[in-house]
Amino acid sequence: MALTVSDDGIGITPQMLPYVFEPFVQDTQALGFRGVGLGIGLTVVRALVRAHGGDLVAHSAGAGRGSQFVVTLPLAASGPIAQVAGDASGDAGPGQ
Repeated sequence: MALTVSDDGIGITPQMLPYVFEPFVQDTQALGFRGVGLGIGLTVVRALVRAHGGDLVAHSAGAGRGSQFVVTLPLAASGPIAQVAGDASGDAGPGQ
């Protein structure tokens, strides 16, 4: 499964694109844009995605040209989902 989040904001410079997931790293244009933030948001998101067996990739055509982030996650097995769906439908299961 893939989820893409895109914007048409300040973008990411080509020099910074390889480093956007490093902790406390911020592009100089981002600092001047708002001057807030610690530079850990993308680091945390990538760690959470990877903890679930997925990956996160960033793309940008450069400053002022927006950014795109693609999250890929493995699909869950169908067995547990079907069981949860059965439980939610009021089926109490065998012997109940």
